[in-house]
Amino acid sequence: MQTRKDLLQAHRLMNQRASLALISGEPDHPELPMRRMNIAAFSGIMIGILCMAAFGIYGIIRPGGATGLEKAGMLIVEKETGARYVWCENGKLCPVANYVSARLVAGADDKSRRTVSGSSLKDFERGPSIGIPGAPNTLPKPDDLTQAPWAVCVRTVEGTSLGRRSLVTLTAGRKVGGTPLGNGQALVVQADGQNWLLWRNTRMRMPQYALATLGATPVQIAGKWLNSVTQGPDFAAPRIPGIGQAANGPAGRARVGQVFNLSTASGASSSFVLLADGLAPISPIQRDLLIADPEIRKAYGGGGARAIDINAGQVNTVGRSAQQLRDQKLEGKAPEIVPFTGTSPLCALYSDPSGNEDATLTLNGSLPAASETVRPNGADQLVFPPGSAALAGRVPSPGQADQVNTYYLVAEGKRFPIKDKETAEKLGYSLPGDASKVPAGVLDLIEQGPVLDPAAVSATRTANTQAGN
Repeated sequence: MQTRKDLLQAHRLMNQRASLALISGEPDHPELPMRRMNIAAFSGIMIGILCMAAFGIYGIIRPGGATGLEKAGMLIVEKETGARYVWCENGKLCPVANYVSARLVAGADDKSRRTVSGSSLKDFERGPSIGIPGAPNTLPKPDDLTQAPWAVCVRTVEGTSLGRRSLVTLTAGRKVGGTPLGNGQALVVQADGQNWLLWRNTRMRMPQYALATLGATPVQIAGKWLNSVTQGPDFAAPRIPGIGQAANGPAGRARVGQVFNLSTASGASSSFVLLADGLAPISPIQRDLLIADPEIRKAYGGGGARAIDINAGQVNTVGRSAQQLRDQKLEGKAPEIVPFTGTSPLCALYSDPSGNEDATLTLNGSLPAASETVRPNGADQLVFPPGSAALAGRVPSPGQADQVNTYYLVAEGKRFPIKDKETAEKLGYSLPGDASKVPAGVLDLIEQGPVLDPAAVSATRTANTQAGN
């Protein structure tokens, strides 16, 4: 009687014969199908593994041996130390001070850069060190450049070593938040003894008497912050030529500089100031500033100034002056003064990468902890994303983005002027396409470094070579 083992062996034999008949056409062939092919494949794999092991052991015993390094303009990076070299005079390898200098020599082509072991360089004679001292090592790709928003913020802090100080923080590529000042809201600050009204996203110089018209007390801030805000007209009384001189007024004899107010039956009112050739319309804000100006007392015989009420007929008897005193930026109602102590961040925020808009003034934004460093002119603290850099075109003032003629690489706490478009291409950038437009008042708060110029790399090399002779 057949066992299960006998049945299994019979089944395997039938399968084997069927396979042989299908592959070789002979069900009783003495060799298994594809046996030689399997043996050859296995042998080839083992031989390949042994060869790779042999090369690996050889590389450990005798590292190096990189070839094709003698190409002119090649940037060579030593794998173990990160040291950078380029081929310079008389076929020597010259160490380069920083990555930007190396790119100015080698260009932006990735094929011109090689990373090799130190042993591959041991047979090459070294030349003098070259490069632009102080140039950065940070050079991100165009898509990784830091973009808007840019913000310049001022706040008063209590420092452990500095005491109570007003510090300026410049940020890029991050949102600072805060509440924008409304069109009818303003702040009054003081820097270096000068009062300023921050209104409608501009700064307006204020004489001392103008404070009374707003009932405001100025808050001390660092004056260098003000350069980041577009300057508007002075928040002051218009200048009156010949003030105090006798003139023909709406109600008879009067003096140049006297202020008049016309009210209509509908409730509307208009204000005028008397000039030598007639009445000049002024805004309610200008009227209040004139009355507060101590100089206007000359028009009132040294007494207190006030607006004199007149009617439409009296206005017509005098006629209008040919001079225009009204300023569009001093129209409307006087602004509401927002409470401000100086300890919360006051920021000038530039969100438009085209550089054509004024800053938006915000309060109570979010900033990192203040630094303990105070700089006399520039920003006390720069906050960029880690390891980042920006390519910025210097806009003379908002709305003049078409007048950019200087570009900077902003990296490692400094701004480095780029000589020209060809230099930018060596760094891997296209001008003006890759650059953000940033107002001059913002960029000028960043310390300036050396000019990025390929000729400066060569000049440094020449100087070093002469020193070594």
